[in-house]
Amino acid sequence: MSHPPFDRWSIRFKPLSERKNRVLVPRDLVSPDSEGRPLAARGAAILHEAADRIRAARSEDRPVICAFGAHAIKNGLGPVLTALMSEGWLTHLATNGAGIIHDWEIAFQGKTSEDVRENVTLGEFGIWEETGRYLNLGLLVGAWEGLGYGQSIGGASSVRAGERAAGPRQGRGSRGPAGRDCSSGHSPGLPFGAASVS
Repeated sequence: MSHPPFDRWSIRFKPLSERKNRVLVPRDLVSPDSEGRPLAARGAAILHEAADRIRAARSEDRPVICAFGAHAIKNGLGPVLTALMSEGWLTHLATNGAGIIHDWEIAFQGKTSEDVRENVTLGEFGIWEETGRYLNLGLLVGAWEGLGYGQSIGGASSVRAGERAAGPRQGRGSRGPAGRDCSSGHSPGLPFGAASVS
């Protein structure tokens, strides 16, 4: 069965300010100092094993990379990840595109997480003007400056929050084409940019 090509120009973007958000700052952020919820025995054992491995790796000055999905940011764990980075327990963060989107939206407007079910039904999922515009603009500027993905978005979030970088950030990490740094960067405070929210 043949279908006519999808006309991308017919999409009508909406201002992010019109969206209902399910996650609000500071209400939904998790403080690193807060009491953790009780875990089942298996979960507690996994957590203790991970903590032991992280301590062992850091005692030998080895890197610890935390890879996570968007729900870590969406569920308010940015301050916890920040504390783990600041205190030297984590050396690198890696997330997916949705993690970047949630973190950027928190930095931009102090809230995130649209109602997926409702907005898919309405044909309005992910049509928010500022998210697409500023993330893509940040990536373009970052690519021009020779920055990696994380540094580009972190820089865009920092500039949005009123911080000004003195120039391109110099990261430490792997080198990509033409010797450009491809390591993930972050703005001061939270993993990618949400530190800017006060």
